[in-house]
Amino acid sequence: MRVLIERARTLEGLEQLRLAVSTHQEAARNLYRSLGFEVWGLEKKALKVGPVYTDLEPMLLWL
Repeated sequence: MRVLIERARTLEGLEQLRLAVSTHQEAARNLYRSLGFEVWGLEKKALKVGPVYTDLEPMLLWL
């Protein structure tokens, strides 16, 4: 991820990176926060795997 972020910073005109992570994925959420991503919302029941719905947190990193 760090390599990707550093490469993204070299691309002219690119201002931000966005991603979304399941609220159940605590390790991933912590990783993205440690890299500087910020949560900017909550998408309730955004993903359904079988009969189970999962909320997603959209995250943003300003370059």
